[in-house]
Amino acid sequence: MMQKIGLRVNDLTWRLVDREIVLLDFRTSKYFSINSSGAVLWKLLSQGTDRDRLSDELCQAYGLDTRQARRDVNQFMGQLHSHGLIETQCL
Repeated sequence: MMQKIGLRVNDLTWRLVDREIVLLDFRTSKYFSINSSGAVLWKLLSQGTDRDRLSDELCQAYGLDTRQARRDVNQFMGQLHSHGLIETQCL
């Protein structure tokens, strides 16, 4: 079963600023900044994606091997999940 992952739809606003993402979570009144490699993933998440696509994008953008890209994606997704910024849907 594949999971589609996307950004939380409500109470979240973000902008790309100098290759980084700046976002505001209105639920918690917290600002976040995401670096350029995270911004690559964030853009895919804004459209809805899956973990394999996220890993593939890191491999292409930064020349990472698949294993490292998956670890990086898992860490990034864990951080986003802990702040309630993403939603998953089983397909």
